[in-house]
Amino acid sequence: MFKSLSLKKYKFMLKEAVIKGYKFKKFNEYDYKNIQTVKDGLILLRHDIDASPKAALKMAELENEINIQSTYFLMIRSPLYNLFSRSTSKYIKQIINLGHEIGLHYDANFENLQKSSNEINKDLMKQCEIFENEFNIKVCSVSFHQPSKDIIDRKYISPKHLLNTYSEEINQKFKYFSDSNQTLRWIEDNKTLIENSLSSLYPKNIQLLIHPLWWVFNQATPQDTWTKTLNEIFEESQQQLVETERVFGKKRNVFLESQ
Repeated sequence: MFKSLSLKKYKFMLKEAVIKGYKFKKFNEYDYKNIQTVKDGLILLRHDIDASPKAALKMAELENEINIQSTYFLMIRSPLYNLFSRSTSKYIKQIINLGHEIGLHYDANFENLQKSSNEINKDLMKQCEIFENEFNIKVCSVSFHQPSKDIIDRKYISPKHLLNTYSEEINQKFKYFSDSNQTLRWIEDNKTLIENSLSSLYPKNIQLLIHPLWWVFNQATPQDTWTKTLNEIFEESQQQLVETERVFGKKRNVFLESQ
């Protein structure tokens, strides 16, 4: 685990990769079938938003400062944010206005049922339509939340117009790295500094999954980071209540801690 993740280091890491020669791509703007090698110096940068659209916006603004655009995958059925709330809707629109792509972060296990590919695809299309109607965008890509073995093993086939981040066509040409559980899994050498972790891999093509909460709310352990994240989410929700619900009254001070 790393205590030193921060937006400052994230920005420096991206800048070093650009200086080295990497080109950052969104999932909706590249013709993957025409990629000739696994060493074209390309980075598909994606963010799965499991908890905080506000943290996602902070990361989107940082990327915009250095002329990088990426893909932000958001959930329709999140336990932690309401896609249509005042604050979340505002954050998503700001991310879109910065030129980033919005994709669907899909939870195939939402109902705890084993679904066929046809059932998954039917549900995917419904959720994409909700996004498209609400934010006036076209959803071109999907990222699965806690993907099943079939999805990881490339047995699931998504609709033709909807690019699956775990698909065979991507993973044949892009090496996949993730910061899951607050661990920098793309650092292959323990001596590699966080800031140089991307530039040291050039020109390998990379699909890079970054979760904003690890970098925005970073604490000593993933559990502590989640605690801080939940506190921040409550404060944000409470602010909306203070502003819109007269009977709510004064702000509450609530603190969460692990048992």
